[in-house]
Amino acid sequence: MRKSAVKLVYFNRILALFVLWGWSSALVAQVVSTNNEGRKIIVFSDGSWRYFEGKETAMEPARTLHPDSQEFAKPVTQAREAASVANQTALVLIRARVILAALEWEIDSLENADVKVAESGLHEKRNRLYDLQREIDILDAQHHLAKEWAALLAKTAYYQPSVRREELVSWQQAHGFAGEVVLRPITPQPIPVMANSGSYRFHHAPRPEDDLMLHPPPTPCEVAHAGTDAITGLKRWDTQPSLLFSKTDKALQAAFPESDLIRCHGYLTAVAGGLRILHLVISIATPKAQHLYGSFEKGGMLELRLLSGESVRLFNNRPDSGIWDAALQSTVYHLQFQIGGIEEKLLRQGELDAVWLHWSQVKEEFEIYETDFFLQHFSCLDQRG
Repeated sequence: MRKSAVKLVYFNRILALFVLWGWSSALVAQVVSTNNEGRKIIVFSDGSWRYFEGKETAMEPARTLHPDSQEFAKPVTQAREAASVANQTALVLIRARVILAALEWEIDSLENADVKVAESGLHEKRNRLYDLQREIDILDAQHHLAKEWAALLAKTAYYQPSVRREELVSWQQAHGFAGEVVLRPITPQPIPVMANSGSYRFHHAPRPEDDLMLHPPPTPCEVAHAGTDAITGLKRWDTQPSLLFSKTDKALQAAFPESDLIRCHGYLTAVAGGLRILHLVISIATPKAQHLYGSFEKGGMLELRLLSGESVRLFNNRPDSGIWDAALQSTVYHLQFQIGGIEEKLLRQGELDAVWLHWSQVKEEFEIYETDFFLQHFSCLDQRG
C-alpha cells in the first residue's frame, strides 16, 4: 500500500522546483525580461517562459531572436539528424531482442526434447545466447546515449549560440566525449525465420515481406466503445486507454514506493466524418493537487515533442479543476484535445518523445516511454473503419 499522506513541506519544495524549472520548445519570438525575484527570464509570445540559460555576462541578447533566423538552421538540422540516429539505433535494438527471443525459444525446445545434447548443439546455442545478451546490453546503452543526445540538441536548438555551446560541452564532458559527439546508425542484422526442419536459419538477403521491422505483425486492437455519438448522432469509436507517462520526483519517491505521484492515461476517439480527439486522464495522488498545480483551462496548450525534434500543439476543449477520487486516492483531471488534419499527419508519421502539460499554476515536461502511442491508437482506429 502506498502512503496516502505526505507532508505538505515536500509538495511545497516540489512546487518550487516546478516553478523554477521550465524550458519551452515553442517556435515563437522571445524577449528577455526580469521577474519579481529580479532574475532574468525569456518570455515567449504565448505567455510561457523559462529562466535564461548561461552566465550573467551573456544574458542580454543583442536583438530579439526568432526561430526562423538562419543562424538556427544548423542546430535544427543537427537535432533532426541525431533523432534519426536514435530511431535507427532503436530499430537495431528491437531486432537484436527478436533474435534473442528466437534463440531462447529454440534452446527451450531442445532442452525439453528427447535429443542428445551433443547432437543438438545446445552448448553452442547457450554460448551464443550469453554473447547476444551482452550485445543487447551494449546496444541498450548506445540507444540511451543517442536518445539523450538527440533530446539535448532539440532542446537547445533555439538557444543563443554561446549558451547552446556551453550546454553541449557540459554534456560531452559528463559522458566522456573529448571532442565532437559522433553517433552513427548501427547496421541492422537479419532477423531469424523458422525453417521447415524446426531449426532457425538466417536470410543473408531477406525479402522485404519477411522483415518483421518493415512488416510487423498486427497489434491487438480492442475498442472501449463502438456505437453512436450522443451529440452528433454519428458512428464513434474509442480506443482502450493506455498509460502515456507516469512520474514521481526524486524527493518524493520514498513516499510513493508502489505507484507514481502523477500518472496519465490516454486514448483516441474517432467520429465518422473525420473528427479525431485525444483524451487524457491525469491522476495526481494528493488531495492538494488543485492548490499545488491549479486547473486546466479551456484553450490551454498541450505540447507534444516528437523524436524527430518537431513539436505538435493541441488545445484543450474541456476545462477541469480536478475532482478527488476516494477510490483511486487521487485528484483526477479529464482533458480533451481535438486533432486537426496537419497534426494528425505528424503524429501518424513520428514517435513521441515528451509531453509538456500546462496547468494554470505549473507547467512540466514528462518523458514518454511508449513512444508509439499515437501509431498504435491510430492503427487501431483504422482497423475499425
